Amino acid sequence: AKVIARLKRNHQCPHAYIASRIGVSRQAVHKWSKVPLHFVADIERLSGINRRKILPSIFAALEK
Repeated sequence: AKVIARLKRNHQCPHAYIASRIGVSRQAVHKWSKVPLHFVADIERLSGINRRKILPSIFAALEK
């Protein structure tokens, strides 16, 4: 949710824009409490936010 909020704030990307770019409904994006693993690469590409920050519980652990 923090990543999506940051994307909206810093890049003026509403849920509808994010959803259209990754092929889901805006309601689906709105419901995310965290970015689903299978959308991390898409959100990373759209936002420029590193995947370790998008989903640290997965990607930070893999680097150790």
